[in-house]
Amino acid sequence: MMHPTFLTPNSCSTLRKVRSWVALLMVLLAAPVMAQFTYTFSTGTPGYTNLSGGTNVTTGGNVNNFLDDEEHSDAINLGFTFGYDGVAYTQVKVNSNGFISLETGDVPSGGTGTSSAYSNQNWTTVSTSMRPIICPLWDDLAGGTNNTASVASYATTGSAPNRVFTVEWRNWRWNYNANNAVISFQCKLYETTNVIEFIYRADPLAIVTTGSGYNSGASIGIISGSGSYYRLSNSGGSPTAVLNSGGVNNILTKPATGQLYRFTPSGCSGPSISSTTSNTPICASSTLTLNTVATGTAPLS
Repeated sequence: MMHPTFLTPNSCSTLRKVRSWVALLMVLLAAPVMAQFTYTFSTGTPGYTNLSGGTNVTTGGNVNNFLDDEEHSDAINLGFTFGYDGVAYTQVKVNSNGFISLETGDVPSGGTGTSSAYSNQNWTTVSTSMRPIICPLWDDLAGGTNNTASVASYATTGSAPNRVFTVEWRNWRWNYNANNAVISFQCKLYETTNVIEFIYRADPLAIVTTGSGYNSGASIGIISGSGSYYRLSNSGGSPTAVLNSGGVNNILTKPATGQLYRFTPSGCSGPSISSTTSNTPICASSTLTLNTVATGTAPLS
């Protein structure tokens, strides 16, 4: 025979305390977690290997269009989810001026993607329609009307959850008035860790610092959707990348062949609590279970 259980004054007091703590916990769980645009910067010299078996970057479905000056590509699938500035991305667009845009809603004008906004500019005034962007070498660059060896391609390699998306600008002109290859470079985006890497190869010709394509130098770094940025101080010696430090484009030295620059996220990337569950009823001496599911892009904390 089952006997009813009566709550004593002490157990009722305990129940009220538990409910108060649960209510407070639910408020805390419901509070938004802000994204932090916080990265650490490091360098290395692993060497440069041409991207093999990649897919050509296109603009308007045409390979040759992208090799021209001021070109923005068609949307490209990463093959995995990449976390950047608190947002999960699955596509990018590539620009012939040496950067990747995560704002894939930016439709190329006139079907070819040409726009003066894609040329190098001060980082403090980057167009909101382009942000966020990742810049291995942002300047008034171009591929190949004068250089048949120019190739822009991309590939996703490896297996989940450790895949890598790589874009390569090979035999590229720095600036577009150059007659042949000045530099080759790659941008790598890593699944799960959300690490960003740039790697370079110095090609034969010198940087062209005269004419209409000269904009006082290039910029290397990353820019958030809100406009915060990390920009390299230089491309040789001991470069630094400090948050919102300097907005002038002034790099006129090629990174050495095999030079690597790495940006590693060191803060939370905007998780949110999607659900909570608990066993009921909550009585004195019973166990309370809360299950939380954090959604967002790694790393989460």
